[in-house]
Amino acid sequence: MTVSVPYLFFALILLWLPRQWLRAGGHVLPTRRRFRSAIRDSSPHNQRQPDDRSIWLREELFKGRNYFDLLRGSIGSWSVMNFCFSLPPVADAPSSDRWTLLALQTGILVVAVLIQMIRWYAKLSLFAPIFFLIGLTVGVCGWQVALFATVLVWALNVALPNPESFLFFQAIALAGFSALFLGTITLMTLLGAALVFLPVVVSLLTKERLMLKTKRPRPAESGAHA
Repeated sequence: MTVSVPYLFFALILLWLPRQWLRAGGHVLPTRRRFRSAIRDSSPHNQRQPDDRSIWLREELFKGRNYFDLLRGSIGSWSVMNFCFSLPPVADAPSSDRWTLLALQTGILVVAVLIQMIRWYAKLSLFAPIFFLIGLTVGVCGWQVALFATVLVWALNVALPNPESFLFFQAIALAGFSALFLGTITLMTLLGAALVFLPVVVSLLTKERLMLKTKRPRPAESGAHA
């Protein structure tokens, strides 16, 4: 197996850069928050209730970091799956090498998901990296399967109460569209679906809810808030 160090280094920077580090640069568009707040506050129906954990598309579309997450997830995962490693032709490469390569690629992507979702602000907090995961499915499953699965789940999103249910149906949609377009549920589709479902598994194991927004607590506070 041959490793392309420049591609791998570039991919790891994209995939393993924690999302919260992007706050260090401040706001690129200073008026974006005011504009988003004006839309949110223009109607009493736009007020989020304290117990509402659903994903609001109109809010997420105004978060610039979401687009960066989508882009770096797509480019990083595509690089890992296609450019960072290479094997001899199938006829010459033993099956053990192919499984070793798949295990290495899977490990890199699993670590990327965990880095994006786990926060530690005095206590464990779990963030749902929705757009980053969509980007991963583009690089792992192919853009057609990822696109149609994402469109379907966003269409169903009004009936989904929380990020856990969103990711659950995203994983199912990936498998369904893989069977529709490719005639089978491929190994890469299973990997993409598993990566999407991973935050749900971690949430169940730790008994911590997935959040769409976390903030560093003030000194008087003891945890992260949604």
